[in-house]
Amino acid sequence: MNRKIVLLVCLNILLVINFVNAQTETSALPVVKAMTFNIRVDTILDGPNGWAFRRDKVLDIMRNQNADIIGIQEGSHRQVEQIRDALPDYTHYSPGPDSGMAGESCSIYFKSAGFTLKDSGTFWFSDTPDEQSGGWPKVCSWVYLTDKKTGVSFYVYNCHLSPFLAQGARQREAELLAERIATRKTNDPVILLGDFNMNVGNKAMDYLLNADGQTAFPKMTDAWQTLNDTKGPKYDHIILNEDAKAIDIKVDYTKASDHYAIIAEIQINVPKKTPIVAEQSNVNKVSVN
Repeated sequence: MNRKIVLLVCLNILLVINFVNAQTETSALPVVKAMTFNIRVDTILDGPNGWAFRRDKVLDIMRNQNADIIGIQEGSHRQVEQIRDALPDYTHYSPGPDSGMAGESCSIYFKSAGFTLKDSGTFWFSDTPDEQSGGWPKVCSWVYLTDKKTGVSFYVYNCHLSPFLAQGARQREAELLAERIATRKTNDPVILLGDFNMNVGNKAMDYLLNADGQTAFPKMTDAWQTLNDTKGPKYDHIILNEDAKAIDIKVDYTKASDHYAIIAEIQINVPKKTPIVAEQSNVNKVSVN
């Protein structure tokens, strides 16, 4: 056989092997569908727009979108439990009543068949972040999950920051949030969900993302920016660290709250550094249903 033909055949074989290896490597990494949704607090002041009249619409959105992970904001204990009972295929995490949790929570739901809970916790945006504060402070809950198919682990944080006129409070909350994410127990990928009450470009958001590289914390990316989207509402965000990438992001425009549900498909990558094994200490201290 002509030597050139042999070389071409060998080259083609190598290209096919490399392609198969690349496909195998990519398929071994999970793609996670995540939703953030401020469902609006259950209050009698809403009258005909109250939770009792909106609940089924909220649940329909969650069922129709079929996200792997759902983070809600402004959920009262009753709302959290009703969603949990209506979504039997999901495991639910939020601080239980014995934690002293009052007012809203930022609960997280994830598909039981898809993920194993390795660790979890909650902190408050206050001077005593590890203790329930007085009044109605904003809060962040988090879970550390392992994908059952691939063994890849990652964090999901779900938060609610202070409202529009409280820029000073949001700045301090962004600083605490950036610090907590940067000092998590392992360097596994991060998905940050929430109602941030601010747009991309806000000073506090720039700090959280470390947009100008001026803080000691790693840079993160807003999914809206990743996909150059300019149409969606910019108060609710899905933010990712460098080991996670948004493949798609969309808005469910079904009217069921004063916010819309935001949904993103996210490629989870293996972190560049070797992760530290997470401690299990918090799992038995919180309410997981």
